[in-house]
Amino acid sequence: MDDYTVPYSVLRYKYKDDYRQILEHRAEEYEKAEHLLAQNGMPLRFRYDGSIREKLGEIYELLDETPITDSAETVMYEGLSSSVIEGARTTVADTIKLAKGKKRPCDKSEQMVWNNMTVIDKYYRTPFPFTEDALIGAWRVMVDKVCENEDVRGEKYRGGTVVIADGMGNVIYTPPDYKRVREYMDRLFAFIAADNYEPLIKAILIHYYFAYVHPFCDGNGRMARFISQQWLIQNERTQAFQYISLSVAVNDNRSAYYRALQNSENELNDVTYFVLFYLDVMKLQLNRSIELFGANDEFNERQRSILVKINQGGITRKKYAGLYGVSPTTAGKDLNALVRCGDLKRAKEANGEYRYYKVVL
Repeated sequence: MDDYTVPYSVLRYKYKDDYRQILEHRAEEYEKAEHLLAQNGMPLRFRYDGSIREKLGEIYELLDETPITDSAETVMYEGLSSSVIEGARTTVADTIKLAKGKKRPCDKSEQMVWNNMTVIDKYYRTPFPFTEDALIGAWRVMVDKVCENEDVRGEKYRGGTVVIADGMGNVIYTPPDYKRVREYMDRLFAFIAADNYEPLIKAILIHYYFAYVHPFCDGNGRMARFISQQWLIQNERTQAFQYISLSVAVNDNRSAYYRALQNSENELNDVTYFVLFYLDVMKLQLNRSIELFGANDEFNERQRSILVKINQGGITRKKYAGLYGVSPTTAGKDLNALVRCGDLKRAKEANGEYRYYKVVL
């Protein structure tokens, strides 16, 4: 007998006579996450069967229907919610003022939100390169003026012990010894660089392992959510997540979030609990977006793609047409639809042609 919804701490007693058999079955059948080793020297494992693939299929269907909305609003809500998960206390109204430049941060909570929005906005415009230097640079902005545990800050990664606590302050996990952080981070970068899993599963594993390693003295949760979201929006199949704030759903289900992290710390390194939780979060927030704004039946994959690829130099109708193999007329229709939606703005050049730019905060 097996029960995928029961934590190992309970499973051990619920199926006491069959427990060893259950472990052996899971160890043999579960997927091993390449490169990602736990503190016991064994790889992370997770269930990757038909039921998981069915959930993935449902999410991809929702992604196809996800409406193109105001990405500036996504940056705002993601920055706010990801900070609130970590203890920030501020309002949506004040966050809007921060986002629009109508006020400066006046306390630690507002500074956390401001930092978060600054990092997210930068890498909505310029894709995050997933290098150590970029990671550390983003983290320094993320914790500017709000960094805790400064005594174990370290030159790059933390130089001492930190713990993960739930919303009540209860310690639920102690990360690896700080002397091994670089080794674990090298494994994470190798995992990111490898051509292994489809993007939804990979983003979840990136999130989990970053939180598992807890490489910094502070800001690890915010950074874990940031880099996993970056992985999603840089992948063509999942780039619609640039219009979705997953941290809103995580914050709404904060107890389940911490419980999924805690349940994934077990003798088999089975992170299925966290995988299932995050797939549910994705599905929940995608459904919310569709219910709020309506299914996307107007915009196409070219338009979704260009909002990820476009840089600060913008793009012309001619370049867009060449990039996607469409006529200049079709290119103009695509780009002008994005202007009407508010995701692009346009400016007339000296030759009379329009150049289109991504709208940012």
